Amino acid sequence: MTAEQLRLPIEAQLLAQHPAVLRHGAGMTSTDLASFIESISDFAKSRVLDIGAQQYAAPEGGQRFEDQAPEELVQAFVEEIADAINYLAMLAIKVLAARR
Repeated sequence: MTAEQLRLPIEAQLLAQHPAVLRHGAGMTSTDLASFIESISDFAKSRVLDIGAQQYAAPEGGQRFEDQAPEELVQAFVEEIADAINYLAMLAIKVLAARR
């Protein structure tokens, strides 16, 4: 494992060791890609069950979004999309800078 990977959270370290990542550029298979998608989906699921249980669960039971008005969900969605765009832009800068 590289020094760069040691600075990554454990979840990212595990994803970095996935065959799809290791074979990137050398010809990953469709099975590798599908398996990576499954792994990252499992990570997303764990976020809902771990930290998300604190963020998304309603104190009286259920999930907070169940009681939110559609407008509130749209606002949250738009904010998350904006954050995703920002992270993708940051990643693009890193990837493009690394290729110089």
